[in-house]
Amino acid sequence: MAAVTERGFLRQAWDIAWPYWKSEEKWSAIGLLGAVVALNLITVWLNVRFNYWNNNFYNALQQYDWGACAGIYGGRRLRRLSAADTAHSVATVVDGALLARLAR
Repeated sequence: MAAVTERGFLRQAWDIAWPYWKSEEKWSAIGLLGAVVALNLITVWLNVRFNYWNNNFYNALQQYDWGACAGIYGGRRLRRLSAADTAHSVATVVDGALLARLAR
């Protein structure tokens, strides 16, 4: 492992990465970075939605409100939740692939 000099780790990392951002591949790098940031924001948004759904569902269970449980767990909400879960899974896989490509 390389020793860290007095310039610091972040400065050394920046010196290594900076030429890549100025090379011919800068637009693909910027696009990939934007895609990774967008997919991470989508993942956070989906996790927040899942937490709201779980909160409503378990609060209804705690209050023995079976009608609300069926309404939350059934019908369109379940289909939307399944679609969101699928989108979350796809975003996670694509995000991992983009990060692997950036790491090369």
